[in-house]
Amino acid sequence: MERALVNDAIEALEEANRRLLVDGLTPSEVNELLTRYARAEKLAAYGRTVLAGRAHDARTVARVTGTSVGRARRTVDTAKTLKDTPGLAEALRCGDVSSDQAEVIA
Repeated sequence: MERALVNDAIEALEEANRRLLVDGLTPSEVNELLTRYARAEKLAAYGRTVLAGRAHDARTVARVTGTSVGRARRTVDTAKTLKDTPGLAEALRCGDVSSDQAEVIA
């Protein structure tokens, strides 16, 4: 079930990106779309973080996510902290905080 939902979300974002024409957008429209994309990124960060915690290996996480090994280690460490901080885990899951914010709070 989760895979199908994630695949649908990816397909929707891919289509949104194909249709995204930034020329001619008003500042208000730019702000609205930027806010929506930031929200999508925050929501995806939860899955990326908790799955990185299950992967355990920072090198694998780095390769899959296209980040540095140092960044991947911090993501794995944040995932471990989420187990002991349910409020932070919920905030990340709901997109109320970004992965960067969660890392600092953790």
